[in-house]
Amino acid sequence: MAINETPPSVDYTSRDYYALKQELIARVQRVVPEWNGADGSDFGLALVEAFAYMGDMASYYIDRIANEGFLATATQRSSILALAEVYGYSPTGYSNADLTITFTNNSNAAVELPAGVRVTADVTIGTAVKTVTFTTYTSVSVPAYAGGVAGQATVAAYEGAVNTVESSSVYGAIIGTSDGSSEQRFTIYDDPVVSNSVEVYVQSGNSYKKWTQVKHLLDYGPADSVYSVIIDKDNVVSVIFGDGISGSIPTLQAIIRAKYIVGGGTIGNIATSLIDSISYIPGLTSNQTAALSGNVSVTNTVTGVGGQDPESSSSIRANAPLFLRAQNRAVTLEDFENLALSVDNCGKAKAVSTGYTSITLYLAPRRDSGDADATPGLETTAPYGETIEWTALKDTVKAYLADKVLAGTTVTYTIPTYVPVTLNIQYKLDPAYTTADAEVNIKTSVINNFSYFYQDFGSIVTAQDIEFVLQTVPGITKGKVQFLYKTGGTPSIVEISAANNEILSFAEGSLILEAL
Repeated sequence: MAINETPPSVDYTSRDYYALKQELIARVQRVVPEWNGADGSDFGLALVEAFAYMGDMASYYIDRIANEGFLATATQRSSILALAEVYGYSPTGYSNADLTITFTNNSNAAVELPAGVRVTADVTIGTAVKTVTFTTYTSVSVPAYAGGVAGQATVAAYEGAVNTVESSSVYGAIIGTSDGSSEQRFTIYDDPVVSNSVEVYVQSGNSYKKWTQVKHLLDYGPADSVYSVIIDKDNVVSVIFGDGISGSIPTLQAIIRAKYIVGGGTIGNIATSLIDSISYIPGLTSNQTAALSGNVSVTNTVTGVGGQDPESSSSIRANAPLFLRAQNRAVTLEDFENLALSVDNCGKAKAVSTGYTSITLYLAPRRDSGDADATPGLETTAPYGETIEWTALKDTVKAYLADKVLAGTTVTYTIPTYVPVTLNIQYKLDPAYTTADAEVNIKTSVINNFSYFYQDFGSIVTAQDIEFVLQTVPGITKGKVQFLYKTGGTPSIVEISAANNEILSFAEGSLILEAL
């Protein structure tokens, strides 16, 4: 009997159901030439179709597994977070908003309010109404009603509330007990939690010792009382301790407590006049708080800014490789920028140098694409200057870079210069729209497409860029840029470019519209 030693060829491109089915039929025909697989009632054909289906599914999952193994192609949040961990990058979690609130006193005596007063606002999201809590940073004295005028005082507040009141402990809530093993993980089930607000206290005898939050346990030794905070795909925060080599292990049976801010997210970027209730005053009972609220009212005359949801998958894809390139040390200007961008709530960073040992690092907070804040980190109304949010960001970046900067190098941390842009647009109205509606659409489209989220240090904007956006604006049939220039400069139509320390700022008040 002759033996055919030629191995059967395999078409590795036959991976979908129909290709696999035809391949299998051809294989059977090599043994049974008279069988063509055309009879739908043939059990043999049913087997072929079942195997083709199984092969199609297997091919699909093989492709998905391959995609999930690379940061650029992964789609599952859990895969992206795991890959970011391999890069050594810690994605940003929830950030909470800041604002200024005003207390009004209608009583005949001044009212002293301590730090930690909680006030609330009802925010409508879709069809649901959610209560948002803000907590005052400092104490404030509200003057008495006098001369027919109610006393008023303002104070800064952050979105959310520290959990110490609910836990009845200055050290926060119990999140677990140490079993003495390495790499212990304790989950905080409150949602949402501002990840960079977590403070951990570990029982030491009859008291508690505060441990230090760090980004990477690998940077520390076996005697260092440190921990890291991670966020999973559902944005649940967990605390992780060391293994006795990189970071110490909490003593066996030691109680672990955590103090943190419950809150955060874009829900905190509330509109003006939404805060209307005092919910808690430290040292007072609920009845005493209610009685005081009869004389003292509260509101917010400014919007909340700085509230951010956890870092998006697309942002992680962009930032994780940048952090890896820096190798956890700041040598080049790009290293300073990339390391700064890995810090919670840092949205933009630019490093410039006038010498080998002097670096100026410009920092700006993170914002999402729908945020209307044109000057993040900078207060453009009284009181002017840097916001609490930017000061906290500067301090965090400074602390993070402290052990990564070369000896003898000085770093100056500075807020960007926001450069307002004046834009004159001529447009032809679509007869199906009113002038008011068309102009709202123009302003919304321009501000959304050229907002802070899309600008960077040294960005260039041309008239052609804006006219491209105008082509899709509902309500107009034509849009043309008449003038485009930095506010205060000479009207022109040339391209505008930001300097290394500048970020272009587009605001509604600087948009001039003319109907053709």
